Amino acid sequence: MSLKKKSWLAIIATAVATFNSGALFFGYPGVMTKYWGDMFNADAMARGFVMTFACVGVGLLMLLSGSIHARIGTRKCLLIGTVILIGAMVIANFATSMWHAYLWAFLCGAGNGFVYGPCVSTSQQWMPSRRGLAAGIVNLTFGTAGAIMSLAYNAMLHDPAIGYRTMNWIIIGMIVVLNVLAAIFAEIPAFARLTPDQANELEAQKAAAAESRSQALASRSYTVKEALKSGNFWLMWLAWVFMGAAGISMVSLAKSYESFLTGTATTAIVLTAFNLTNGIGRIVAGTLSDIIGRNLTGFLVLALGGIGYFCLPFFGSIPPVAVFAAFVGFAFGTLFTITAPLVSDLFGLEHYSMIFSLVFTAYGFISGVAGPLLTGWILDNTDNNYSLVFRLLSLFCIIGAFCVLFARRKKT
Repeated sequence: MSLKKKSWLAIIATAVATFNSGALFFGYPGVMTKYWGDMFNADAMARGFVMTFACVGVGLLMLLSGSIHARIGTRKCLLIGTVILIGAMVIANFATSMWHAYLWAFLCGAGNGFVYGPCVSTSQQWMPSRRGLAAGIVNLTFGTAGAIMSLAYNAMLHDPAIGYRTMNWIIIGMIVVLNVLAAIFAEIPAFARLTPDQANELEAQKAAAAESRSQALASRSYTVKEALKSGNFWLMWLAWVFMGAAGISMVSLAKSYESFLTGTATTAIVLTAFNLTNGIGRIVAGTLSDIIGRNLTGFLVLALGGIGYFCLPFFGSIPPVAVFAAFVGFAFGTLFTITAPLVSDLFGLEHYSMIFSLVFTAYGFISGVAGPLLTGWILDNTDNNYSLVFRLLSLFCIIGAFCVLFARRKKT
């Protein structure tokens, strides 16, 4: 098999592996948070903790996976992530309190940490000359899965013939089938048994990519310690703090905001709009970033997310609300997509997995916690003042946009 075929099979496999992870992270909570809240009599702030625990889980375990991915390979990371996700769904099936929902969320995030991070890292290594496209393909599946499956989850949950528990067993079956199939081809080049000629060809592609981006790439990779001392690292970290909080808050806000809208199936429509652009927009952003640059792409699209949040309170009907939610989804997905190639542009590929995981701690430990908790607290203490919440999240998007814009490598 040629190197080109191996590369594409690996990238497609990593995309397939992220399908259930994305569906559970972006689609399942939007459907289930209010269901659990009603079942266990939880208020808005308590429901917001679901995404908080999910983000903490992904932050912790992505940090761990980033430190061992290069040593154990992608297949073993996928196996670990798959086992954790199955455990999460078993917990969900027997939930009797919000604490079980929180445990599900933490395990869901933890499983994502061992699936999403290694898969994105793998895609970068197989296509060094088009890292934006590679990241976009993986992120397309990861983000779009939420749009597709949120509708499916909602339908199964309310179908008398299926219901809550049967739906969860179906999800477990999907996790096993897709992740096992993906693990056949999803592997980093170092573990892929390349021939000497293929290894040399891949190294030549890396060298050519570095040469073609000499204005953005250094001749050497940064160590983790050097990256942590760089202002660019902290700009990317802050971009995730602010845009991460703005993006993840939409998942938990969509259901509670439903009572202020007119029309039927409002939550499903708004979440679908958010998740569609969160997914499809990723490959658009990835391809665009290869053409006009990561910084400009990120700045423009994150600013668009700020416009979306700013405009939301002025409309109560579904079509415009769905459009503005789609703006936010596009911005959120773009941050996921451009982070991978931008981190490798800024710091190189040698220590990429660990540096990428450290950037992602902003999402797991700060924005994933602060976003849902802060918005839930504001709503509980201001008689559901969504205008204030949306203005704040709009500001977060704009701050994130400027952080991405200024995270640039000096020309060499």
